[in-house]
Amino acid sequence: MKGHNSAVSHLTEDDLDEILLGIASPESSAHLAACDLCEQRFTTFQTQLKAQMAAFNQASMAWSEARSNTISRDLTSHRATPRLTLPAVWSASAAMVLAATLALHVSLDRRSAALEASNSTASQTISASADAIHPEHDQHELASDNAMLAAIDSEMGTPQPAQFGLYQNTRARIETQNPIAPEQMRD
Repeated sequence: MKGHNSAVSHLTEDDLDEILLGIASPESSAHLAACDLCEQRFTTFQTQLKAQMAAFNQASMAWSEARSNTISRDLTSHRATPRLTLPAVWSASAAMVLAATLALHVSLDRRSAALEASNSTASQTISASADAIHPEHDQHELASDNAMLAAIDSEMGTPQPAQFGLYQNTRARIETQNPIAPEQMRD
């Protein structure tokens, strides 16, 4: 029989867990071998754990057996579900892409036609209102005004539209219609 010293501290629940897991410190293992009370607690703890594991295993087995009984074993009565084949999936995808592309194309055509119609109406309205507001302006005055604005822009160092390829035909028309060159207008 092993000795029992009441002055010695006994193993805690955590120490007993570590012993069961096999990661106990050498001091805990030595204490368990030397102390009757701790060995009795460890044996009781181990017995309870085994009983709980057995109950869990039994409940798991009962559940799996009950679950397997709910599945029909007559597989011949079940009809196979139709499976989509790869070509069918690709065909459906291609059809959806084609439909979306055509719908987008038709939508863009309708928008561009509506935009052209509104732009032509707006430009007719603007030109009619400009003629109504300033009927005295003719092409010569307009060319002269444009030449003067070009001279101001070049004096201020701002880039002119002709540098970007804009209004090139207008500038050539201005220079042919206006006998005074823009450079001469600065003086």
